[in-house]
Amino acid sequence: MAPSEYKGTLAERVLRLTANTPQGLARATFDFSHSGHYHYLLEVSPDGKKWFPSMEGQYNRQDS
Repeated sequence: MAPSEYKGTLAERVLRLTANTPQGLARATFDFSHSGHYHYLLEVSPDGKKWFPSMEGQYNRQDS
């Protein structure tokens, strides 16, 4: 699979990136607005109008 270049914006601690991939459009959202964790959502779209979740996760900070 060839690499894809994601571009986007950071606003109010939410990073939104989009890419035109060989499989269609993709959008990755990183929500850093909460202390101690962030939320990740990867969505895909055939037309750029309707988006479908592909992968989602929440990553929690663990202090050592």
